[in-house]
Amino acid sequence: MSINKINLYFDATASHPIPPDIWQTYCANLQKYYANPAAVYESGIVAQKLITDSLRDIASTFNVAPGQLLITSGATESINTVFYNFAKRRRKQQDILLIAQGEHAATVAAAKRLADDLQLELIYVPLTSSYLLDTDCLENLLQQYGERILALSNVSLSNETGTINDLMLISRLLKKYAPKALWHVDNVQGWGKIAWDFVQTAVDYVSMGGHKIGAPKGCGLLYIKEPKYFKPFIVGGGQQNNMRSGTENPPLVRAMADAALKSGNISRLNAKREYIQKLRDLLLQNISTLSYSIQGAAALRQYPGIVAISFPNIRGEVLLHSLEREGISVSTASSCHNLAAGKVAAQKAACFTEAVAQGHLRITINEEHQPDDILILAKAINKCVSFLAEINRK
Repeated sequence: MSINKINLYFDATASHPIPPDIWQTYCANLQKYYANPAAVYESGIVAQKLITDSLRDIASTFNVAPGQLLITSGATESINTVFYNFAKRRRKQQDILLIAQGEHAATVAAAKRLADDLQLELIYVPLTSSYLLDTDCLENLLQQYGERILALSNVSLSNETGTINDLMLISRLLKKYAPKALWHVDNVQGWGKIAWDFVQTAVDYVSMGGHKIGAPKGCGLLYIKEPKYFKPFIVGGGQQNNMRSGTENPPLVRAMADAALKSGNISRLNAKREYIQKLRDLLLQNISTLSYSIQGAAALRQYPGIVAISFPNIRGEVLLHSLEREGISVSTASSCHNLAAGKVAAQKAACFTEAVAQGHLRITINEEHQPDDILILAKAINKCVSFLAEINRK
């Protein structure tokens, strides 16, 4: 790509750019907090205090106790830690594992491994035509299997479509039909986009990744409702109260806390969502002459910053690279399942049908974008789609 071309990034769903103030503070802290936080001399104690204060700040955004939060290397580790604990907390009669369709590859792979290791029946809860977890089907499964269900895992917000699951309804269904089942919510995309109450929903585990909200890569979180039942997935030196061994990176944890404070305020979330909705509307208005379809839900259950869109007879990957030549970065559908699991398993876990996935393009709009950015994006989409459609006609 020519250095003279524009460079507009519309893929914060994959990784959010680090805000300049967070980056500057992080770099300064790398020089200041260099000691091992387990050390008993002053610089080590100061480094440990930075971690303690950071966890307190993050916990305040969720209204939970700092001791319920575990620092991890990212959401993939958090998810694998959850499924390890599913195994450790399994009751004798529990032989059913439920996960929703459209889950991240880490969840699908961890679920399949757990099912294979413990000889569990792995059942995928289908999605509705609006790409939401089908709660009617979930209710039927919970009624059918009841106390045989070990756990349920589902996302709060889809990384593919931006649809927002009804977590309170899922919570009520679990309490009514399978009160002993464990529940994990993948909040990787929900963090910094939507507000929901961990305590009110009574969720057992919530996984999150720092780089989705503007922290550097390599940090994540796991919320644990009842730490007394938690079994460490990574053992060794006994850091984090013997819950996860490995030397912590205090500046990285502080950066994650700064990003959480910046994005986690409810009033800020609401204002951000309203602003992003206006940008989404502006985009769609300015490509209205094109034929396209949107994959998603009604406004109440749709996060506006994730635009899942497809254009007739145009492959998403081809359009992606056409836009890239215009200096614009977007994404196609992520795998959403572990391809190594095999074709049949992949089809069961997939968010989209193969036909939809072929043409799907994912555009992420965030609060850093300006109306002019959206107009440039719309102009490029019009240009590229029209060009590719003309080629197809020939």
